[in-house]
Amino acid sequence: MLLPLQVGLLYDITDDWQLSLFLPSASLLVAGAAVYISQSEHDAVDFDALDNSPFPPELWLQQRKAAVEGWFKQLVRNPLELLRQKEEEKGK
Repeated sequence: MLLPLQVGLLYDITDDWQLSLFLPSASLLVAGAAVYISQSEHDAVDFDALDNSPFPPELWLQQRKAAVEGWFKQLVRNPLELLRQKEEEKGK
């Protein structure tokens, strides 16, 4: 949001489009690198030592997957049996 204002202000000051476009983007890159360096962790992570249990969203998806697979298998594998069951119910 402020980047166009910065570019316009720098263009007014310098009368150079290349410099007015480069300086704001370079300042954002330097600020991003500074935040990354200051906030990142440089410790090695041993993924084999960690508990490999699924995250809560994965558990939710696994439960939904099992429910959908069961329903889909009934629908696809046994269409003739379902039709026969319906015909038998109608005949009773």
